[in-house]
Amino acid sequence: MSTGSPRIRRLQSDYEKTRQRFEGWPLIRIVGVEGSPPEQYKIAYHIRGLHVLDGGAIEERQEHLIEVNLSLGYPKRMPHCKMLTPIFHPNFDPASICIGDFWAASEGLEDLLIRIGRMIAYQEYNTKSPLNGLAAKWAAENSRLLPVDSRELSPPALNQAETIGESPVVIATEGPPSRPAGGEFAPHPPAQPTPPPGQEVLMPTRQRPAPPEPETTTAGTIKLAEDLTLVHLTVRCDKCHRECQVGLDALQSAFRCPSCGATHVAATPYKCVAFEGAGLIWFVDR
Repeated sequence: MSTGSPRIRRLQSDYEKTRQRFEGWPLIRIVGVEGSPPEQYKIAYHIRGLHVLDGGAIEERQEHLIEVNLSLGYPKRMPHCKMLTPIFHPNFDPASICIGDFWAASEGLEDLLIRIGRMIAYQEYNTKSPLNGLAAKWAAENSRLLPVDSRELSPPALNQAETIGESPVVIATEGPPSRPAGGEFAPHPPAQPTPPPGQEVLMPTRQRPAPPEPETTTAGTIKLAEDLTLVHLTVRCDKCHRECQVGLDALQSAFRCPSCGATHVAATPYKCVAFEGAGLIWFVDR
């Protein structure tokens, strides 16, 4: 195949734009590629999502890994995407991620990866034509708990206005205006006037600002509904340092460590608190 074919040029363009856009961004990272130019990607997400334990409990998961394959028909044919780590979501199954609701050949690979991240975080989901019917039913009944991660997953643009000290500096770029996701075309900011000869010009760094931390509650890292009931919590013995599960009454009265027999005046939540609601048990790391 000629290296000048439209597909090869598109693959090269996707790689360069994706690499540049996520460089230094901790929420979405390229962790592996295959091909020259790359046709297969492994992408790691450091965002909140959900998965199901063997016992049926839903638990948060912070790390996710997906595989993206750009087929021979790409970009006319949509990429094939699948999860490599467990997830509980209406539009994911072990074999594929449903991107047909929003895929367009004109959309860059980097934009697709951001959309998948929003799906993992339950910022976007479709319960009408799900790949996982149980997850769709759960999401429809528990929309008050969603999204599980509300942070903006798109990296801030490096050419946006930045402030150094008290002097704002705007970097102007050439070319067509950029199109923000879900909005109209936005014109480039105007270039700053040329400073007088001999005046020092402060240039901004190329470091991206850190993403915001996820919101937390006193009960844990999931926004819990008021109708959830505390089931048990995990504590650590001050004497033998072993973990054990105790009931709600241990918060108000003394309890005995089942391992060493030491008596404690009252339990202090150590690692995990379990709540019951919506027919499931939620385990929340503290």
